[in-house]
Amino acid sequence: ARPRYPFVDARETSAGLRRSAGCFGAITLDHNPCACRTQESVLKVRTNYKSDSPLMPLKFLVIEGNVKGPRERHRDTYGKTYSDSYGSVLQSIEPDSLYDVAFPADEGANLPDIAGLESYDGIYLTGSALNAYHATPEILRQVDLMRAAFKSRTPVFGSCWGLQMGALAAGGDVQANPLGREVGFARR
Repeated sequence: ARPRYPFVDARETSAGLRRSAGCFGAITLDHNPCACRTQESVLKVRTNYKSDSPLMPLKFLVIEGNVKGPRERHRDTYGKTYSDSYGSVLQSIEPDSLYDVAFPADEGANLPDIAGLESYDGIYLTGSALNAYHATPEILRQVDLMRAAFKSRTPVFGSCWGLQMGALAAGGDVQANPLGREVGFARR
């Protein structure tokens, strides 16, 4: 098993949420080893702030919720896909972290199995233009991946779409809002 990054006090580093299980959910997957996309292929060894023991950098899996068409349109319009945006935020919080991206909505995607999911320090599910209440193959693959993530007991964070996938994977139900689509805006 991959050595886990020990908890380090938030006052000492920029990554105060390192291994706080209360900040994440838990998810698991049963597919093939992930060979998606890695920002770096060589893991750098870090030094613990409290001792001289070497530690592995944090490694995350970002699961892109969109199929190829909407994913490319989003990138062309905004400069990044959802998964690229999540990866950028993770690396702004923990600069030495590594992340892989999985595309379970794409048919034939090479997805990690439970052992592969266990190798990550955290899993993040992005948003999506899909509708969770349609039981199409691209949605069912994502629900299956979320079930596997739960089985792996790796901490998981789902935002919007990711939360819906988590609810479905846990046996819940997702329905269309009778008042229409809800969209939030942020301002700086």
